[in-house]
Amino acid sequence: MTTNHPSAPSPTGITHVTRDRLLLSAPPDRAAEGVLRYAVGFPFQAGPRTMGIMAMRTIEATPNYGHLDGSDVILLDGLAPPRPGQVFAATRNEVEPGVGGAPARLILKGPLLGGFVPLGALRADGSPHPHAGTGFGIGQAQRFPFIDGRFSWGDPQRIDMNEVYQLAYEGKSFTTRLSRRDMQNSGEPLRIGDTDWAVLTDSFSTPIPDGDDLLLASITARMDRSAVGVGVVRWARRGGAWGPVDYDPVEVTQGPVPEGPNPKERCPWMEPSLARDADGTLLLAARGADTFHDAGPGATGYLLRVWRWAGVGRWEVAVDAPTMRLNSPVTVSVAADGSAYLISNPYDRAFIPETDQTGRGREKMVLWPLNTARSGVLPALQVRDCLGEFGPPPTLGAAGQVPEKWMVDHANGGTVRLADGRWRHVLCYRICHYPRYRNHGTPPSPHNGCAVEEVVTTGPARGVWRFAE
Repeated sequence: MTTNHPSAPSPTGITHVTRDRLLLSAPPDRAAEGVLRYAVGFPFQAGPRTMGIMAMRTIEATPNYGHLDGSDVILLDGLAPPRPGQVFAATRNEVEPGVGGAPARLILKGPLLGGFVPLGALRADGSPHPHAGTGFGIGQAQRFPFIDGRFSWGDPQRIDMNEVYQLAYEGKSFTTRLSRRDMQNSGEPLRIGDTDWAVLTDSFSTPIPDGDDLLLASITARMDRSAVGVGVVRWARRGGAWGPVDYDPVEVTQGPVPEGPNPKERCPWMEPSLARDADGTLLLAARGADTFHDAGPGATGYLLRVWRWAGVGRWEVAVDAPTMRLNSPVTVSVAADGSAYLISNPYDRAFIPETDQTGRGREKMVLWPLNTARSGVLPALQVRDCLGEFGPPPTLGAAGQVPEKWMVDHANGGTVRLADGRWRHVLCYRICHYPRYRNHGTPPSPHNGCAVEEVVTTGPARGVWRFAE
């Protein structure tokens, strides 16, 4: 990994996160059944003064729990609702008709997460970037039996796959092209170059630039299925197409790779995120996969952990803060002035263990700044309190219904430049309400969607990309 980025002044700190700047709520099209809403979003720089957001689509108020429908790419030049022509279809669910009496199959598309070299980007020496206006997207896809419009995440016939897309932007339209589909379980995995590793599942943060390439945190498996790992995958563009070419493992666990539906949740770590610190050093965080257990000294499900790159092939644990968050997504990011932070849902003993009665406990979200030594976290800043802000979530009120719970989660940030020419750090996260792992028939509230906010800092902003103007 290269670290030849200019050093920045010492960060002066995060003051606050804005609230209600922009909510991407409803996509412009309509679903055949239910109500469409945006959810998780991944920000990236698309052009010199244009931000893109890869926004996951969900279909609410159907009999199916977790009814996703791929992603849109939304191009913005300010933190205002998109205008017509700024929303582009990126991925969509597919239905394969049944053959010979077999049931139809749904290929359900999860969020597309993409790395992109902005249109007009320059190399560090001022020459044009050879891959400007191109990038890649990777997302999970699940194939289910699809009978009478219903599917089940627990179906034993479920097949988990990874899809890779080639992305392009020429200043007016944004296009995506499916270039390959690989298995997560045994079979034909997404192999990483000539290494003995394959991508098991992708990251939960936008890939970051490294020379002419892009770096993406991922969960991985050895090709012989003898170990799982979390680490950094290098993606490069060769022959006109982006693909994974090299791998730097951060944490490796020996033992058989989980098989069957949703293998990632049976790995020791999942949903990794990657950021570049002010001095050029890489920081990686991941979500410990302990689930629904009392917190204890070894409970990674409630831990804030950050690894720091310490040289070729070497990573060290920089932050280990136990019993800080709930067992929910956590990401590491670096704000515009170089202030590093973690963001998740705060630990609350009332929600442990997680049950139908307590719910997920994700109605609050907080941000922990990292100290300047990157050895611990500072006091948390509250980002959202859904119960305090919105009141109780809506419910159908049916007898015996599992109660709805607010969830504000899956946050990730990126530093971008918009039409005013100012670099700023935007934070995207999901707001929704569900009963825990149940069919969801309640219509979405006005608060449901992908929130786009700004992490405000007192220090001078640092650009991520170089442009001619």
